[in-house]
Formats: sequence, C-alpha cells, structure tokens
Amino acid sequence: MSSVWYIMSDLPYNNNDSFGKRVRKLRRALDMSQEELANKIETSRSYISALEHDEYEPKLETMKKVAKALKIKLDELVKGL
Repeated sequence: MSSVWYIMSDLPYNNNDSFGKRVRKLRRALDMSQEELANKIETSRSYISALEHDEYEPKLETMKKVAKALKIKLDELVKGL
C-alpha cells in the first residue's frame, strides 16, 4: 500500500461524488479492503459498507479517521460536498 498522501490532481473521484463514493474510490485506489479500512478506524466492515453507500452521515471524528487511513487530508476529502 502506498504511503504517499494524495494531492488534488491525483484524486480518483469526481467533485460531484458523495462522501461515501469518494471513500470507496480512494479505498480501492489504495487496494484496501473494507475490512482493512474498518480495522484502521476501529469499526466494523458493515459500517464501512453502509458509509460507502451513503447510509450514514459520519461524525467529524470518524471522517478524520477515514481521511487519515486513506492518506488524504480531510479538507481535500470533503471539498465541495
């Protein structure tokens, strides 16, 4: 898995993507499973699945953990939402 933080021009998602869709695309770009992401942010795989399908509005603290796990700055992850 890459240890390089993304920069805006390298983001694998579109500006009109939802938070969940952005998470899914970034996770896949890092070749990370839902289980791996869940372990990194100390939650369940089913929560990650629901998050990626926009079934939940995550709390700010969760968004911070997700961004860190996906090697992206939070402001870049949520820009334009």
